[in-house]
Amino acid sequence: MTCGETIVLLIGALLVIVAIAAIVAFRQTIPSGKLGYDGSRFYQPGTQFIFRDISLIEMGEVVDTVETTKKQKLIVVWRPDPENMNQFMTSGVTSMKIAEILSANPATDLKKYEKSLGILVISVEKSGKDESGNSAVDLGGGVEVPY
Repeated sequence: MTCGETIVLLIGALLVIVAIAAIVAFRQTIPSGKLGYDGSRFYQPGTQFIFRDISLIEMGEVVDTVETTKKQKLIVVWRPDPENMNQFMTSGVTSMKIAEILSANPATDLKKYEKSLGILVISVEKSGKDESGNSAVDLGGGVEVPY
């Protein structure tokens, strides 16, 4: 074997080692129920080759408790909208945005804000406490029975 052939063989072996290292280093698994996000692209659950650092986004339901200016507590259940993830990522801290909206007007229909926040609102409920902190049952239509 000549010197040139040896060099070519060593370079080839080095390239194979680099390729294997790259495959191992850039192979990432995104768990079920989450999306991966690298700052510009979303990745579905599963094992993929991703050449950037990614953040995992929980796609499950989030439960927030919001205290309004009337000392009323609202329970908001929401989740990120998989069809509107770019808006979700750019809208800021969603829980804080929801709290701002409901603090300004507790009767606000959050469904109107779904697109701008990039979320799906599942439910909004009163926590069952009146202004004095006593437990009550909400009968609807603004009627509550204390207990």
